[in-house]
Amino acid sequence: MVSGEKLYIVPLVLLLLSITLFSGCITLTNSYIPDKYLQNGWYENLALRNTGVQVFGLEKWSSITYGVEGKLPAFLTITTYKTLILPDKQHLLKQIENIILHTFQDQIIINQSSKIAGSRTLCQRHKSNFLIYDGVDISDKENRLVKLIGEVWICDSSGSSIICVGIAHVTQSDGSENFQQWSIMVMDPVGSIDNCTGSDGLIFNIICH
Repeated sequence: MVSGEKLYIVPLVLLLLSITLFSGCITLTNSYIPDKYLQNGWYENLALRNTGVQVFGLEKWSSITYGVEGKLPAFLTITTYKTLILPDKQHLLKQIENIILHTFQDQIIINQSSKIAGSRTLCQRHKSNFLIYDGVDISDKENRLVKLIGEVWICDSSGSSIICVGIAHVTQSDGSENFQQWSIMVMDPVGSIDNCTGSDGLIFNIICH
């Protein structure tokens, strides 16, 4: 007859063995923007690079942030997730919406009625889904207008989920509108977002595999 203590040991050993085997199989490919597209003052903020491991190594993630300073500041964060089971796009969209609506609430008043949802095809032929909002930067003394984007897709080649969050000021300190940095962030060859047309868009050119 097997003692109760031994009955617990066998499942525990199997669990640890499976974690060891699976964690070795999860290799994260970081999504990034090639340097040649970082123009007009855009750069990677190396201080904000971040990585993490969760669930005994069965989930991995990395985050890279790009930004531009000056009269029209903007930033774009790309987070790559790798899990044993890929989530569906609806889950990712809900996640990105929660991030936009709740992460920046102390700095930006978001006009939820301005929400625009859409989809497009990126440079590596991935079909992405995006959400766009207008907002007001209340942390800025001029209360300047901003535009926000959340964009998600699944890369089957790397087995990863990619989540992008970007914010760009679209009015200058004198109140005049200027969509330059917003356009650089979101443009693609067919002008899927706000008719911003061009082949050098930051999100459009993200490499994920």
